[in-house]
Formats: sequence, structure tokens, C-alpha cells
Amino acid sequence: MKTIEISDTLFAKLQGLAKPLIDNVEDVIWRLIRNEEGNHQNHSVSLTKRDIPKQFVHSKGGEIRCPLKLRMNYKQTTTYGEARDGWIWFEAHRFTSPSAAAKYVAKMKGAENPSFDGWRILEYFDDKSNKWYPLNDLRYKKAITKTEEKNEYDPNSVDLRFTFVIKAIFGSQEVSNWNRLLQAAVEASLKGGFSGSDFRRLRVPVEKGALTEKGFNPLSGTGYSLRNVDATSACRFSFILAKKLNLPIRVNFRWRNNEQAAHPGCSGLLKWLC
Repeated sequence: MKTIEISDTLFAKLQGLAKPLIDNVEDVIWRLIRNEEGNHQNHSVSLTKRDIPKQFVHSKGGEIRCPLKLRMNYKQTTTYGEARDGWIWFEAHRFTSPSAAAKYVAKMKGAENPSFDGWRILEYFDDKSNKWYPLNDLRYKKAITKTEEKNEYDPNSVDLRFTFVIKAIFGSQEVSNWNRLLQAAVEASLKGGFSGSDFRRLRVPVEKGALTEKGFNPLSGTGYSLRNVDATSACRFSFILAKKLNLPIRVNFRWRNNEQAAHPGCSGLLKWLC
């Protein structure tokens, strides 16, 4: 056993920490060592948990996965940001919600009292399709419930006014809204050898050329343009093309809580070859 010399002052301090009639000086020293080791271990665990990047931004409107590229188009300029480590970042400033971020960007561009729904004005970049989409689309990409699976409707007769897409697949391509569903169907048809006359015969609103008037938008790399249509028409045209191509199509959707909707607040399923 080693012997050490300590000052009278330190010895007095150790005596003050000792439990009367139980501890000697060595007991006190061992207890201090164990406490220090415990504190060091807890501190290390705390740092580890804190340093793990957060996988979602938790806002009142929903969750946003991280990391995710974001942007906002405002006053003919585009400002880029990202969702990272549980925050939305724009210009080195962090926010807990899309609306707060959108308000900051608008102020930065000169707006005095901006008020935005950030979910609708912000866009996110989808790596799979290499395209930008409204951030609002992410709110409806969630697991489909068993109830939604049971409520199957006929695409030829269902009234789809006041609906939004939860999840839709045409062939092997997943899309986020009704017009993108029709776009996927048209692009698949063009790859399958369809011509302008084929679309006209089926009354699908596709025209040759890069058109930008009367609701038409060019389909990149195809030489054709597609006109935006309502949800009911987009659905019916998509199913017509799916059957012509013999490709599966499946749409989980929901009616909004609007008294003019066919089934306010209810969910439904449309499918073929699924």
C-alpha cells in the first residue's frame, strides 16, 4: 500500500465529506472518484445524443424529413434553403416551420407584412425524379390506412371535385397530384408509340409542340404539350391510357372537408391491374 502526504487543510476537507462512524479518508476518496467517473460517462452519453442529427423538422402542419433541399420563388427571384438537423434553414437563419421561413424570405425581399402558408409556397427537390415539387405534397405521402383501402370507387363515375392525392402510382412511377398522374400517363403513352392523333381519338388534351397558352404546358423532351384539367378528368384520362398500355394504376385520395365535396373528409381508392 502506498503512503501519500496531504496538507492539514485538505485532510480537514476530506473529514468534512466523511460519513461519521462509517467513512475513513480512503472511503471518501473512492467515493469522489466514482462520482467523477459517473459524471464523465453521463456527459459523454449526453453529447452523443445531442450530436446525432435530427431526422425530421417537427412543425404544427406536419413533419419534414432531413436532409431536404428547399427553395422559395418570390418576386421573380429564387432563394434556396434546406431542412437539416431538425430545422429549416434559409440564409444562415433557422426556423421551426415552413411559414416562418417563408415570412423571413419575403421580408428579406422587401415585403413589409408578409403572410404565407409556407407549405404551399416552398418547394422541395425530389432526388428520384430530379424535379422540384410543392412542399405541401409531402404532407400527404403517408401510410395508407385499412379504411382507405376498403373504400374503392369506379374511376368512370366518381366525383373527384375537392379531392387531393395521398399516393398515386402509374406503372412504376409514383406521383403526387392529379395532373402529375395524367402527365405520367401521357409520357408513358408517348414512350409506347402514341401520336397526336391517338390522343385526339381518346380526347386526351395533348397537342404537338411547346404550347404555353390556354392551360397547356410543354412536356420536357417529348415535343408535346399537355393541358391542365380538373381532378375528375385527369383521373379518367389516366385510367383510359393505363388500360390502353396495359399498365397498373393505383390512387389513394381524400375528399377535403368541403360541403360541396361528394364525401367530405372521406378517403377512397381507385385502381386497375393492382
